[in-house]
Amino acid sequence: MSGKSIHKIVIVGSGNLAFHLGEAFHRCGKKIAAVVARNTDEGLRLAALLDSQHVSSISHCPVDADLILLAVSDSAVASLA
Repeated sequence: MSGKSIHKIVIVGSGNLAFHLGEAFHRCGKKIAAVVARNTDEGLRLAALLDSQHVSSISHCPVDADLILLAVSDSAVASLA
């Protein structure tokens, strides 16, 4: 494993897990580069809370992120990963 620090995070999802993980990382001073969410209203709400941007498709998320968190339902993980 590389010694690279995690500075820039993308969160995929806008539900309860995404909210709590995003809030925890944000409180620790990590930059949430984007919230990727199909649900526009929830994605925008979470992005605003995390001082981030909302994108509606994984293909539009920042490619320079240090960490991409898949905070989605179990059934959605395989297609996203």
